[in-house]
Amino acid sequence: MFLVPAGMPDLTGAHLLRLGVELGEWDGKNFKPAHALALAYGDRAKRKIDLTEEDAKKYLRGETLTYDAKNGWCVLCLNGYPLGLGKAVDGTVKNHYPKRLRLRS
Repeated sequence: MFLVPAGMPDLTGAHLLRLGVELGEWDGKNFKPAHALALAYGDRAKRKIDLTEEDAKKYLRGETLTYDAKNGWCVLCLNGYPLGLGKAVDGTVKNHYPKRLRLRS
């Protein structure tokens, strides 16, 4: 699903890689938000976790974090800037940072 800017002209027949911001995927039962949505609108999210610099590095490496957060999707930030998504479950924030973008080290 994509959020297309208002007033877009008809682009029928055009070859586009993406049009608008990817919102996420709906499998008929659950919605999984997209990384692009977190980066574009994460500063407006209701559920945000501001990470320490050390935890931000762990997150960018793909590690799971321990935070006391309400269960569900949340945007993980560093100094107020969104880094990506996590899913809080019983005090653990499961990492949903895209594998192709993770730091190696």
